[in-house]
This record gives sequence, C-alpha cells and structure tokens, in this order.
Amino acid sequence: MAYKKRGFPHGVVSTKPAIRVKPGVKMAMNRHVLRSLGNPRYIQFWWSPSENTLLIGSSPEKERSSFEVSDYSYRTKGNMNIRSTMFVKAIMNVAQWDDHVVYSILGEYIPKLGMVAFRTNSAVETEVTEYA
Repeated sequence: MAYKKRGFPHGVVSTKPAIRVKPGVKMAMNRHVLRSLGNPRYIQFWWSPSENTLLIGSSPEKERSSFEVSDYSYRTKGNMNIRSTMFVKAIMNVAQWDDHVVYSILGEYIPKLGMVAFRTNSAVETEVTEYA
C-alpha cells in the first residue's frame, strides 16, 4: 500500500498519540502525543527494556536529556519532529529495528505515569521511500 506524504500509518489523522521513526532522519510525533501530555514546553524519553516500550513524558524545565517543544508544534498542525541523528540511532538500537524500514506506532496515554507509551513490537513497518 502506498502512502502519500504525511499519510503514513497512524499519522496526523489518527485520533490517538502516534510516532513515526525514519532511520537516520527523524522522529515525528502527531499532535495527540503533546496534547496527552498537557501541551508541555519540554519533553523527555525513557526506555523500558522489559516491556520493549518507548515512553514520552513532559519535563518541568530544560534539562540535558529533554527536548524543547517549539511554538510551531502548537500552531497549525500541532506536530513535532526531532531531527537528531544520534537520538534516532539510539531509538533504532534499543528497539532493535532495521535501518531500512520506517516504523509507525500508536501510543497510549498512561495516566498513572503521566506518560505516553509506545510498544515497539506493535510498530507498523513501511518501506523507506521519499515520502515515508
């Protein structure tokens, strides 16, 4: 199945939090990730090896391990892209993903943790193309 730009599985049209990881390029988060976290200014990532789960939570202030959410992410579409090669490689390594596949995952907000959880074993795989 071919996907148009921004038409990736679980993309901006999804009603649930979703991320997409394109190897060596970026991680994209849809607006529902940020909304689930209460529209934070900074976010952080955690990895649960026992659950094979990437967790995203808000950070009260700028820290070395946090990412700032730009004002642009709250305008127009409410999406966020992280274009850190080192960060994307780290995600690919811990999830044990292939470097030639784009991964899309639906997440679930966990109120008890105040985080959005993405189980990496439920990722939808898409061939790397110009648009994927």
